[in-house]
Amino acid sequence: IMLKGSNFYPEESQRNKSNLLDYIGLVFVLIIAAYFRLIQLIEMPPGIGAEETATLRYVRMITEGPGLPFVTGPMLHPVTYFFLLSKVSSVFSMDIAIGRTVSAVAGIINVIFVYLLGRELFGKVTGLIAATILAYMSVHVFYSREAYMWIFTPVLSTACFYFFIKGLKTGNNVY
Repeated sequence: IMLKGSNFYPEESQRNKSNLLDYIGLVFVLIIAAYFRLIQLIEMPPGIGAEETATLRYVRMITEGPGLPFVTGPMLHPVTYFFLLSKVSSVFSMDIAIGRTVSAVAGIINVIFVYLLGRELFGKVTGLIAATILAYMSVHVFYSREAYMWIFTPVLSTACFYFFIKGLKTGNNVY
C-alpha cells in the first residue's frame, strides 16, 4: 500500500516545496511593497496636495451632504473611489491618513494581481519578478502613497486581465 505522504511520491513533494518557496517569495515581495507604501505615510510626501484636498471634500460631500450621483468636479471624475472612501470613513474618521492608507492597500493588492497575472501567463518565476519590479517601481509607489483615485486604475486593470486570462484558460465563465 502506497501512502500519499510517504516518499513514494517524490514529484508531489517537490511540487509542494516549490509552491512553498514561491509563496515565501511572494510574502517577501509583499513585505517590501508594504514597507515602501506605508512607511512614514503622513510625512512623505509632505503636506496635502490639491487633489487630496479635493478627495477629502468629495468624501465629505457624500457622507454629510446630498451626495454625488455620477461624476465630480470640472474633470468629471468617476465617484466609485469617493464612495469607497466614504464607506471607510464611516468606520474611521476621514482624514488624509485614511485616504492614503486606502491607496497604499490598493497598491499592495496590485502587486498581488501582477504576480498572479505573470504566473498565469508565463510561470511562477516571471510572476515573482514582475511583482518585485512593481513593488520597487517609483511611480507606482508615489501614487500608492497619495489619496488619489488613480491608483485604482492599474489595480482594476490588472485584476480584469488576470480574470480574463484565467477564464480563457479554464473555460469557466465564473472568472
